[in-house]
Amino acid sequence: MNTLAPRLIPFFKRQSSWLGSRSRILVACSGGPDSVALVLALREIETALPYRFLVGHVNHALRGKASAQDEVFVRRLSARCGWPVRVKQAPLRIRKGNLEEGLRVKRYKALFQMAEAAGCAAIFTAHTLDDQAETILMNLLRGTGVAGLGGIQEDRPEMGSSVHLCRPFLSLSKKDIVAWLKKRKAPYRKDASNQNRRFLRNWLRLSVIPLLESRAPGVKERLAQTAEMIRDEESFWESEMARLETRLLRKSGAGQLLDFEGLLRYSRSVQRRFLRRIAGKDLLTFSGVERLRFWMGSPPTSGRVFQLRKGWIAERLSKSKGSPSAKHFWIGPSHLR
Repeated sequence: MNTLAPRLIPFFKRQSSWLGSRSRILVACSGGPDSVALVLALREIETALPYRFLVGHVNHALRGKASAQDEVFVRRLSARCGWPVRVKQAPLRIRKGNLEEGLRVKRYKALFQMAEAAGCAAIFTAHTLDDQAETILMNLLRGTGVAGLGGIQEDRPEMGSSVHLCRPFLSLSKKDIVAWLKKRKAPYRKDASNQNRRFLRNWLRLSVIPLLESRAPGVKERLAQTAEMIRDEESFWESEMARLETRLLRKSGAGQLLDFEGLLRYSRSVQRRFLRRIAGKDLLTFSGVERLRFWMGSPPTSGRVFQLRKGWIAERLSKSKGSPSAKHFWIGPSHLR
């Protein structure tokens, strides 16, 4: 691949409906090959674009001296491009539970803080076709349901923020990106922790996907195509669920009242989708949604309260307290009930 620029121009055309002229864009850069390639490719076509770029780097200080060297590398890269750079220190102080997920949450929080402070319209990250395939398989193994099999979106507005999160490289393979960097003799940083198969994503990338490719060449492309079809169908269902909310939910203080009896008139697939939508991300797994669905359909003797995500509950309402049916539930923060 001689240049990545031809692959970026169509991406910008697809975003033209919301990405205005002179918009500022924060390009997330860890110093690794993918993000370095994104910075260099954008710099290559910068004069043809009506946007202003700056680089954002998050230092988790997880690898000691190596993390500090990553930051120095990104600062120098930004200087060579003539772009401003924003750096945020975001160490993960408590390393319990899922380390990968903890770092991801802190990283995106830091990037959005930088983007909003700089008045950016978008954050660009260098997720690739390989990342897409890994994410789909991770979600499959975790049991996230159909929505999770839609994988990574090319562009999505972040809830509660005016900043969009974009992935211009989502159709490119890491192999092509590394070959492009090699042709340019462009240096980049290597993270030794990416070889640690203890982490699920690394195990999939280093062990599982190569095995799948050896038996079914092109599996990453087919996974990405399947994810695109699922995302299109999820977009349709999103509008259907929004319409259903107006029929089955009504505001009640800090929470909402659910007419579960009304929801029972729909198919099980609709019930699951609707409960997943209103109950929060903690119940994305099939078993979690099913536990809530069966509890709501069980006799009142099964208990009055179901614990949702931390601090949130589903409370069974009783006829003695004015509820029209034992199949009505209040969902909201417990401390405001």
